[in-house]
Amino acid sequence: MIHPQYISGNKAFNNELGGLDFLYHHLINVVYKNEKYFDFGISNENQGKQVNESLHYWKESFGARTIVQNFYEIEVKNHSLLDTVLI
Repeated sequence: MIHPQYISGNKAFNNELGGLDFLYHHLINVVYKNEKYFDFGISNENQGKQVNESLHYWKESFGARTIVQNFYEIEVKNHSLLDTVLI
């Protein structure tokens, strides 16, 4: 699985020439073309409570699909309960 971390770019270059789009296209279709997965990372804000729609749309333009991540909260005093659910 490929996961680029903290990619950003020059706003003027990205808007006018699609520099970041070109980079991702190149990474997906040339550099890592034989990899099964390309992980774009999260598209949410507010600790996972809101989707960043424009970022999500951009990632989908490359063929990305959403996978929902569930969040769980367990009181510290009940940590031993995790032994029965986590591998």
